[in-house]
Amino acid sequence: MSKKTPKSLHQPFSWLNDALRADALAQCVADTKDLCRGIQTCLELVHASYLAQGDYADDYFPPVLDAVASERPLRLAIVVAGMLAEQAERNVDGLNELPNEATGRVQAGGHNA
Repeated sequence: MSKKTPKSLHQPFSWLNDALRADALAQCVADTKDLCRGIQTCLELVHASYLAQGDYADDYFPPVLDAVASERPLRLAIVVAGMLAEQAERNVDGLNELPNEATGRVQAGGHNA
């Protein structure tokens, strides 16, 4: 008798459907979406904190981050943006190595890229 292993409750999250999860370019796009939202959140926190410390300072709404703590999300945003650029560069280099017919992609004018 063989027992069937039950499916776990936790399943890894992905923006992509099952057919696209193994596609490197689709995964790059999904990663870019997540990382850009992270950069946006970091910059929004720092921006709100700067506003609360400057001309818009208010005792009822103190800054989310002090001046020292504001450097951490800024540094994270810088590192993630650099990582995204490196990932995009690798993907562009890889795409440029493929023959145009192999990509199956079509340019805006309707011709193969």
